[in-house]
Order: sequence, then C-alpha cells, then structure tokens
Amino acid sequence: MTDEDLVIEIQKGNTELFNEVTERYFDKIFRYTTKMHLGNTDDAEDSTSETFYKAYRFINSYSPSIPFSAWIYRIARNTVIDHLRPKMRHPNVSLDSYLENNQDHFEDAPLDLSDKMMVEKFLEFVDEEERSILALFYIEGLSVKEISDLYKIKENTITVKIKRAKSKIKKYASEKGINYE
Repeated sequence: MTDEDLVIEIQKGNTELFNEVTERYFDKIFRYTTKMHLGNTDDAEDSTSETFYKAYRFINSYSPSIPFSAWIYRIARNTVIDHLRPKMRHPNVSLDSYLENNQDHFEDAPLDLSDKMMVEKFLEFVDEEERSILALFYIEGLSVKEISDLYKIKENTITVKIKRAKSKIKKYASEKGINYE
C-alpha cells in the first residue's frame, strides 16, 4: 500500500493504520529533526513526537496532490522552526571556534559535500533554511522535486539554494585552509 493509499484509508476512519505511517517515517523524521537540532537528541525527540501528533491531528487536511513524504517533512520542518525560534536569538558557536577544536579531523581529509558526515559537520554554519535543505537532500536523500513540494517553491530555486549553501561551506572551508574538492 502506498503512503497516499494508507492516508486515504486513515482519513476514511481506519485510524489504527496510523501506526504504519509512524513505522515508515519515524526513523527518517527523527534523523531529520536531529540534524536540524544540531545533534540535540532531546529536542529532536520532542520535535519528532510533536510532528507525528500534528500529522495525526491534521491527517484530514492531507491531499494526495503532493507526496505524503513532502507533507510530513513540512510538518517536521515547521515543528523544528517553532522549537528553534527562541534559540535563534542566540548565535551558534562560531566557525573559528569549531574548527580550532576539530582541526585534527579536517587536516588530513578533503571536504567532500557528497559525504554525509562532512555535510553533518558543517550544518551548523549555514542558516536554518539552508540546513534544512541540505539535510533533506544529502542526508535524507529527498529529490529536488520532493524538497520543492515541501517548500512550495520551484525546483530551480531549490537547486540554487543547494548551490549557495555549498558555496558558503566551501568559502568557510577555504578561509580556514581546509582542502575542498
């Protein structure tokens, strides 16, 4: 049964099928919220739980005109933003400080943005939207189209945002003498 078929059945009143939705998406949403919360698993757990609560509560608002994955990731994204909003007033650790404390790790290894681990290391140095898009694209493996559906903006715009975020990371790395290829 596809995600969309499953949700249609839930909308018809077969609510126990929501457990299947949770099984299909829990790990993905938790991984995404963990990246968005920069590894803070307590906040990620809260955001993940709230995401599924909201998805269940508003399941009747889902329309199969967009992929279910885009719909639930949008809920997760908005939930994380709500959690991060009070923290956004306080800047993250500076890149200089991070690199000074982690220089040994970077000296021998070139920075390769296709490497999930390196993307994860640099997520905190881009803004929230860039962090979300990079996490969805490189870590969760969503396509540009799926991310476009999630953000409700054109695919070309998502592609540009990915390129700009990569350029920002490349610039940071270059300024710190980290080999970027």
